Amino acid sequence: MNIKLPYGRTHINADLSAFEHVNVLEQAKYSPEFAESDEVRNALQNPIGEASLSELARGKNRILLITNDMTRPMPSKITIPAIIAEIHSGNPDAEITILIASGLHRAMTQQELVDKMGADVVADNRVIVHDAYDNDSLAYFGELSTGNPLWLNAELLNADLVVSEGFIEAHWLAGYSGGRKSILPGIAGADTVMRNHCPKHVDDKATRPGNLQDNLAHREFTEAATKAKLAFILNVVLDKDKKIIKAFAGHPFSAHEEGCRFVNRLMSAPCKLADVTIVTNSGYPLDLNLYQSCKGLNTASFATKEGGVIILCTECAEGVGHGGFGEVMNMKMLPAEVLEKMHSGEIKIYDQWGAQVILNVVVKYKVIVVTDIERDIIECMGMIYAENIAEAVDMAAEMVGHVPVINVIPEGPIIIPKGGTGA
Repeated sequence: MNIKLPYGRTHINADLSAFEHVNVLEQAKYSPEFAESDEVRNALQNPIGEASLSELARGKNRILLITNDMTRPMPSKITIPAIIAEIHSGNPDAEITILIASGLHRAMTQQELVDKMGADVVADNRVIVHDAYDNDSLAYFGELSTGNPLWLNAELLNADLVVSEGFIEAHWLAGYSGGRKSILPGIAGADTVMRNHCPKHVDDKATRPGNLQDNLAHREFTEAATKAKLAFILNVVLDKDKKIIKAFAGHPFSAHEEGCRFVNRLMSAPCKLADVTIVTNSGYPLDLNLYQSCKGLNTASFATKEGGVIILCTECAEGVGHGGFGEVMNMKMLPAEVLEKMHSGEIKIYDQWGAQVILNVVVKYKVIVVTDIERDIIECMGMIYAENIAEAVDMAAEMVGHVPVINVIPEGPIIIPKGGTGA
């Protein structure tokens, strides 16, 4: 069995022909009814639980359109022109500001903006990149029910209508991405994000991919979206080639929930816990850095026997990633000690949640990483470096001590393992 695994903008091949028990966890087969642009247009013209965007745009002259940054494979060259056309069909004179929901990520370059949305969209519209650390660009929207002070981008105050776009996949913290996440963490202040992504929320039993029920972070997300007066969303579902196979538009909660149900049916993969799980972070752009790669690693933990081996294949062309994440991962302490200090509040650094997710896995599993990051960096983080997938598989088999049962998750962040308990 030779399995192609996404790695950066290319693929690597895992030769597993020597192993008898190999289970590939993939999305269910689905044949889209329409071409990508037609699917988006149909969703916009048949909104769920809300009036059409063209109707909402009437009399609203300052419209804020929120979209993802470069770390998400959102096909905005298709979706944003469709959204703008729908707005202008109801209000030709509407002024549209596009706000990039960067969360705590680095700012996008001008070329990345063009690559994402197209030169015409960038040239014809006011585009702002959210900066979570710039307090002067934030406004206070009250306190969430959890006590978290909600600071959001002040552009919301100038908008007559707030619209967002995104894509829906399983998410390690939120249950599912998309919808309300455009607001928090997308355009929230750093301190608000910090409190939302706190150790308690990260480790809560309801925090897992594919779950919204009793999810503490999701509860804050929905409250933030309500306070921000998010009125309409367009969310899409992508296949493994990052192509749109389904679109959902309308009310920010009901349309998103319908999309989540679709994703759950499509992305749930039955499995038994394996001795070894091979996983990726779905290639570019999701495997740009190790910080983002906690998603695939977290997914693998739900498909692996405790004490087993996880092989993470992630290119990481931009290295480790965010400064705070790298700072935590480079601390000269045992993983369990770092986690304890996070929970006590002794360690409190922006982006530490990515490190928490990885360290939670490292203390329960042996983690081998196939990556372009240097060996010493991986090893100082409590993980094991492998030159290539063949070496990683050999190492894993030796660690297990017998012919292993192997799960393979070629698209780590999007799959919802079902059947085992895992981490």
